[in-house]
Amino acid sequence: MPDPRSSQPPASRAGLVAFAALLGVAAAASACSGSGGTGTAVAVSPATAAPSASPTATPHPSASPSAAASPTATPTGRPTASPTAVPTSSPTAVPTASPTAVPTASPTAVPTPTATPTPPPVDLQPSSLSFLATGSSAAQTFDATESGFSGSFTASTPAAGTANSCSGIATIAPTSSAKTFTVTPVSHGHCTFSVSDGRQSSIETIDVSTTTVGGS
Repeated sequence: MPDPRSSQPPASRAGLVAFAALLGVAAAASACSGSGGTGTAVAVSPATAAPSASPTATPHPSASPSAAASPTATPTGRPTASPTAVPTSSPTAVPTASPTAVPTASPTAVPTPTATPTPPPVDLQPSSLSFLATGSSAAQTFDATESGFSGSFTASTPAAGTANSCSGIATIAPTSSAKTFTVTPVSHGHCTFSVSDGRQSSIETIDVSTTTVGGS
């Protein structure tokens, strides 16, 4: 069994040795002094310190290492799921129907009407008559002709009371179906007769002027 002193530190053992020596001195002093006795001084040899065994170093347990603080796990961000692109179906191109060309109707050429030649006017010879007297004895005639026309002519005058009317100034005969006409002056004045072939006409001018001899 190991000596219990060997487990004590050197400082504690030296103190114990010194304390034991003091106790020895005290005991000797007490023995020398009795009731009236003479004490004999006893030399007390200082206690020789018993060699102490070299203390075996008691291994001190190493301090338990402090548990290293576990690093706080940084929460890894939960990966956001990338949305899977839904493929958009490409619309099927609807073929556009090519418009059927509508044939343009070629315009029918409208024949340009041939200008109808204007028939020559009614030719009156003479085209005007002048009278210096009145009555049948002073009557005069004129002829109506037309190139290319073999029919007859008609004669007329504007209505009475209107401009150039021969009413009351002169008369004409016949008035239809004739080619030669006779004009008889009636009184002083100016008027016209229209001679027509039914399509066109010409004007015969009449002037009647009378002079009274010795006038009044």
